[in-house]
Amino acid sequence: PGPHVSASNDPPPETPRKSQGSAANHVLWVDTSRDRSGRLVRERQVGTSKANDTEVECVVRLVKMLNQAAGRAGRKPGATDLGIITFYGPQIRMIRRRLDHVDAAEKEFLSIRLNTVDGFQGAEQSVVIVSLVRSKRGRIGEFARRFERINVAMSRAQKLLIVLGAVETFRNVKVCLPGRDGKTRTRRCYSHILDVVRRYGGLRTVRDLL
Repeated sequence: PGPHVSASNDPPPETPRKSQGSAANHVLWVDTSRDRSGRLVRERQVGTSKANDTEVECVVRLVKMLNQAAGRAGRKPGATDLGIITFYGPQIRMIRRRLDHVDAAEKEFLSIRLNTVDGFQGAEQSVVIVSLVRSKRGRIGEFARRFERINVAMSRAQKLLIVLGAVETFRNVKVCLPGRDGKTRTRRCYSHILDVVRRYGGLRTVRDLL
């Protein structure tokens, strides 16, 4: 089974069930609140949008690590499909530029697709990296609070989901959820996802990665 993560308002399970047992190996969250030196990470303004240099570096490192793992597993070149998703166009462009400069041998076993969450509608990949970008105090913009976007981003992975996001920013973000009765309810969806990740020991730091 794929990652057991949902952005819905259903509470996380109290105890692992057999159908969820693989979640420990299938869902990771890398907390990008602080860099490898322990300094607070802050997003950058790019025109009217946002970017996060630390998360770009994390993506590059993950690409190399995933490529190494695919090679050790005896996969054929290009056989492991990897999706890289973010809510912000400048972040995708920065990641693409950095990956263009990565040696071909360090990504040869991967078939990489990069796009914003809106461009990933209906597409699934074996492995997905989600870069949340935002790292600030206070309220964040609508892009990262839209239930539909969160749900798409967190549900594209078939085997492994890796979320890059500042826990200090996202744990208290409130999201409006559509109800079956037509009413909307406010929930801390990212906190829900973090609870699941923590339960299975999947929370990491930038220092663990870089």
